[in-house]
Amino acid sequence: MTNRLAKFVPVVILLSILLPASIVAQRSVLATSGGKQLKEDHVQVYVNLLQFIIGQKIKAAEATQIRNESIREFNEDPKKYLDEVGQWEGVLNRLRQTTDPVQIADGRMMFVREFYKFTQNTPANDLPATIKIFNRYVQVLHYDTKTQLVLTNKDIDAVLSYIDFSRQMAGMTRLGAVEKKNFKTYLPQYYAQLPAQYQAAFALMPIVWEVIDGQWKRLTPAQRKQATAQFQAQNVQQQVPQYQQQTPTGAYQNQQQMQQQAQMYQTLSNMSRSSHMTTMNILENIGDGGGYWKMSDNL
Repeated sequence: MTNRLAKFVPVVILLSILLPASIVAQRSVLATSGGKQLKEDHVQVYVNLLQFIIGQKIKAAEATQIRNESIREFNEDPKKYLDEVGQWEGVLNRLRQTTDPVQIADGRMMFVREFYKFTQNTPANDLPATIKIFNRYVQVLHYDTKTQLVLTNKDIDAVLSYIDFSRQMAGMTRLGAVEKKNFKTYLPQYYAQLPAQYQAAFALMPIVWEVIDGQWKRLTPAQRKQATAQFQAQNVQQQVPQYQQQTPTGAYQNQQQMQQQAQMYQTLSNMSRSSHMTTMNILENIGDGGGYWKMSDNL
């Protein structure tokens, strides 16, 4: 697992975000070889890395897959395994310490892109457990070779959640099932035609939505009422993403597809403004505050 992971991550990117590995806590020993020990916390590095990329906890059985593969590879070459797990711990430490959401999103995007490329170029039976599990949770819907940006199901889900939240805050109705279905259907088709800054916005949205949703859930009912009033008072509703589509049928298909594309651009144009930043700042100021960009392993 670790040997193969190290081969496909760009060295320049890795070195640019690498910090010295932290000392792994003294916890249960899983294997001993060549005078070295494999501990549970070594395996947890890969679990944390994977959960960061997919944005949710993995199942116990999946963590066991990673553990069993780690034991096998550790026994094959203890020093190499421990050196590489230390590198990945350094990557995670760097991401944990940053308060810049763009850097966090870029880190996640880098892994998604490289996991996807590695999957395309590797026989399924040769994929490490980490990537096999990744592929169960994340579906790459489009990869733009020019911009090196990837659109995933996680990105679209986050965008739709953000749109629904923004519309609700503005006193509007949420998107209907048909509108959401159409958005999921047509966005991958138009993705390559979008400007790079719009494509990049999708990589940021899982982080943005995670922050907004978490902060909103921590507010009291009174604070939520205050946030909603402030949201509307600042005319954020004018920036609320609008999205309306009809499924193209019959002789009007081309015309409706053009309309859908125009509406898609309008939606993304609204999203590219500072509305989500304004929303997060409103929630942060009303809530307890304090470093809401911080990355955590406690999903």
